[in-house]
Amino acid sequence: MELDLRRKSSRIHWRICAANTILPHSYTLSDHTSKGGEISFVSGGFTDVREGRDNGNSACVEVFRVYTAKNVSIIKEVRSGQSYV
Repeated sequence: MELDLRRKSSRIHWRICAANTILPHSYTLSDHTSKGGEISFVSGGFTDVREGRDNGNSACVEVFRVYTAKNVSIIKEVRSGQSYV
């Protein structure tokens, strides 16, 4: 029962965030955390995992992949074999 309630509240939370185009506070980096370079160790459906720093220590940082209209057109061109340069 508790797990079911947690899932329902999580869905409601995400719907509110999506409707207002915001991310929860827990999805932002604090002042003492930074993401490293642009090279990802692992990529998933919507995020990349990169090397970062947290209080001076090495850490893995999950970064949302953001698509813009330009990115999407480049992806379509690459998939269709057209040059985008």
